[in-house]
Amino acid sequence: MKKESKTIQQVKDYIKEHLNEAIKLDEIAKTVGYSKFHLNRMFKEETETTIHQYILKLRIEQSAQLLLNTNQTVLEIALSSGYTTQQSYTVAFRQIYEMTPQGYRIQHSHKPSSTVNNEIKSERQRENNIVHIESKFEQMKVRMAA
Repeated sequence: MKKESKTIQQVKDYIKEHLNEAIKLDEIAKTVGYSKFHLNRMFKEETETTIHQYILKLRIEQSAQLLLNTNQTVLEIALSSGYTTQQSYTVAFRQIYEMTPQGYRIQHSHKPSSTVNNEIKSERQRENNIVHIESKFEQMKVRMAA
């Protein structure tokens, strides 16, 4: 693998500094002084991945650390990682780690299995409550529109 150019390193640094924000290719390109089209081609040529894929990969890797080091639910981590649904997050997570976020948490957790099982039950209950509340909210919206 060839050495990355200064420009590509600047792009990576920018992405890491702004990972928890909405990152726009236009802004990255403006920062390094290239058109977004040329920059994307350069990035792909040097890294064998697109800027978008690189951002997604970093966000998933960051979320994996949250799974292991926080008590946040998978849904909370999905939303904080920029995903709009737990399902889309799980699909992206599985593409990188070849398992679900919950499976990753269980497999890599250093907690006793009884503690992990209790946390899983609590998380499922919270997520079921959220789904139930969202469903009730949708029903109310339909009734109010009628």
